[in-house]
Amino acid sequence: MVSTGRWGDVTMPYATAEGSSQPDFGDIAALVEKFQDGVGAVTKSQAQLQPNIVDPTAPVDFRDIAADIDAFTGTAYPYTGPCVCPSTVLCGAAACDTEVDCADGGRCVDGFCTDACGRCTQ
Repeated sequence: MVSTGRWGDVTMPYATAEGSSQPDFGDIAALVEKFQDGVGAVTKSQAQLQPNIVDPTAPVDFRDIAADIDAFTGTAYPYTGPCVCPSTVLCGAAACDTEVDCADGGRCVDGFCTDACGRCTQ
C-alpha cells in the first residue's frame, strides 16, 4: 500500500497534507533501482506509473522513469483513470445476468450492474 495522493511519489518520505515537495529525486532514483532489479527496490505496483493500470506482466521501464520525471517537474497526471469518482452507476438500479446487460463496460456483480471498476453509488 502506498500512502500518498501524489502522482509519481513512489517511496518514502511520502507527500503530506502540509504540502511537501513530492515527488523528489528519491522517487526517480527508486524507479531506476526497480528498472535495474535492485535488491530492496519498490514493488512493481508502486513503480508502474504508466499507462494507467498496473500490468503485472509488463516490466518497469524508461517510460515509467520518464513519467516520474514529468511528475517531478509538475506535469499533471495524464490519464483519466479507469473509472470516474464517485461512480455514476446507482446501486441496484439495473439488474443483470451478464456484463453484456450493463452499459459502458460495466460489470455484473451479484445480479446488478456496477461501473467498470465494480463500484456503484448509493
